[in-house]
Amino acid sequence: MADAAELSARLVAELTEAGDLTPDWRPVFEAVPRHRFVPDTVWVQDGGRLVPVDRVDDEAAWRVLVPWTTDFHNGALVSFVVAENGDMRGRIVGNVAFMRLRDQRGKRASIAHDVHDLAGARRSFTRTHPYGVLGEYDASLAIGLKVPRCKLIVQHDDNGSYTVWLIDPWSDSWAGLDYEPVRRSSRSANRASGTCGRE
Repeated sequence: MADAAELSARLVAELTEAGDLTPDWRPVFEAVPRHRFVPDTVWVQDGGRLVPVDRVDDEAAWRVLVPWTTDFHNGALVSFVVAENGDMRGRIVGNVAFMRLRDQRGKRASIAHDVHDLAGARRSFTRTHPYGVLGEYDASLAIGLKVPRCKLIVQHDDNGSYTVWLIDPWSDSWAGLDYEPVRRSSRSANRASGTCGRE
């Protein structure tokens, strides 16, 4: 792995060659302690102030925290440790909500456009309440990993019943679960079409 001085020299050379670093600014640019900005050092917040943490001094603090999302599940915080060769390994360490940029949002799904062939849909029944699967964090996260482009739409009726739609506009697949609160002990009807999520 290149050391900080080598990386700094490479950066100066590339910026100069590209014309982004003019000769009059080069001495100032080279005077900045670049070693504080290469991957072996990260800046962490400590009581409202930012302090540098060198990897060799504190391996646990030297991590990359990344918000992770799919079209279905919004809100996991993943912690990665970067190996000497640049490989990253990590795990989910918490729940975080954030707003995605427009180009990160995927395709828009709509019942009118993406739910089709209701008469030809496969039908089944379940006694599982929708909240136990869709409203529980771990279950929602697992669904998001399995079908990352699936969108959730809930369509309410006046009598308290509702339909939970799971739509993948990329694969033309959808599923709908009709839930009626007055029939809590009985089964809810499921309808599905397409190939999304099938093994």
